[in-house]
Amino acid sequence: MILLFSLVLLTKDFVICRIDMRPLFALSVLISGLLAALSLQEYKIYKVAELIVENRIMHIKATEIEQQAYGICSFLCTEDLEFFISCFGILLGSKVIKFNLGGIDLKEVKIGSDFISFVYGTGKEIQSIKLLHGIIGEQELKLITERFRYETGIIPRIHQ
Repeated sequence: MILLFSLVLLTKDFVICRIDMRPLFALSVLISGLLAALSLQEYKIYKVAELIVENRIMHIKATEIEQQAYGICSFLCTEDLEFFISCFGILLGSKVIKFNLGGIDLKEVKIGSDFISFVYGTGKEIQSIKLLHGIIGEQELKLITERFRYETGIIPRIHQ
């Protein structure tokens, strides 16, 4: 649409007003470039989310989320927020938390019967997230632990 508007502005025969159209054209090209860059960024996030869903280790509904970044702890109480966990990251509704991609490493995983906790980040910036969910049986807990070990190389610590 912006491109079409730019083409109309270039053709001075269709415009009754006799103003210099070059600044408007430059502005419309700039806005088009900005929108294209934002679309590309959203597409990259979409592709990571798709990768997480396709390679999921867990798919559970969270009841509460505790996140710690830069020394600040925050709680996000949710009502059955669906989340997917894979060796590439976590998809919480529409929020993507990636690790083992782009220099962000998964450092530690803790699994309990009613929670799962991750520590991830780069060398300098470490973050953690704890997801509280419904109770998981002991057999399923062992399966999830084995999948994490196999797919990420990290042996999760089990808390009873």
